[in-house]
Amino acid sequence: MKAGFFFQNSVNIGLLQTIADENSLELVGAFFQSNDESNSSDPKIYESEDELLVQIEVAYIFYNGDNYFDFAAKALKRGVNIFLASLPDYSHSSLVEINELSTEIGVPIGFGCAGEILVKQDEIIGNCFMLELTRDTGKATSDEVFRRMLIYDIASFVRIKPYGMRKLRVNGLPLFNQKPTVINLRFEYDNSSIIASSIARVDEDEKCVLRFFSGDDGYFKDLSINSIAFESKILESPQLILSDEGFIANLGIYSQEIISKSPLSFGIENAIETFNLFETIEERLNPFS
Repeated sequence: MKAGFFFQNSVNIGLLQTIADENSLELVGAFFQSNDESNSSDPKIYESEDELLVQIEVAYIFYNGDNYFDFAAKALKRGVNIFLASLPDYSHSSLVEINELSTEIGVPIGFGCAGEILVKQDEIIGNCFMLELTRDTGKATSDEVFRRMLIYDIASFVRIKPYGMRKLRVNGLPLFNQKPTVINLRFEYDNSSIIASSIARVDEDEKCVLRFFSGDDGYFKDLSINSIAFESKILESPQLILSDEGFIANLGIYSQEIISKSPLSFGIENAIETFNLFETIEERLNPFS
């Protein structure tokens, strides 16, 4: 499948070639909005995004929230599959518009969600499971990083929704304030599966623990203390996110699913539901904001 990458800033073309090779993609080229003259001699680096767009079947878009929408719409109208790199950088209203266009044209959309893949479908052994996630962050964690962590956790829970989510419960202090914050989430599914999550700011060393149970089989996994992919300006330094193991795994899953024409495990409907839930949480925690 012919692929093109679109960035705000320059990226090593060799890194993109490696990613393409590992995912059975044919790299046609890349476009950088802020390209410098040192890259002008490389035939795989295009000076026009339109020139690259007409030659590809899938576009991996690393534009930020200010300029991704118009290009995503243009790619969809050409029938090009699109992968939007960082869900926390987008808005609910724009995703709804893109979804309408995607449905009308019949082109599936996938999303990168910065950070580790918490749970994969093949890790769910039985129909009933319980996931308990505790994520502790130091008080120095900024509001924006904390927000992106919450979006990522919710998106991960929505992603593994095999039978439909029946109920969401939220308990916690206001999300954005100057004091340590604790948010407890509880997702209940139609098949009696339960996901419980606690994300908090603490006055001690940061630690992240993930406990995942499926029937009588126990599964345990540690999360990294800090993920560079949670940083708010990650798309301005794409070489960092392209070095994130979890992000590359998400990109790989999307690539294989569009190649095999299978349903996307994390597509636009999941993204819209994530933001619906996130807005619900914000409204409940900040009813007067």
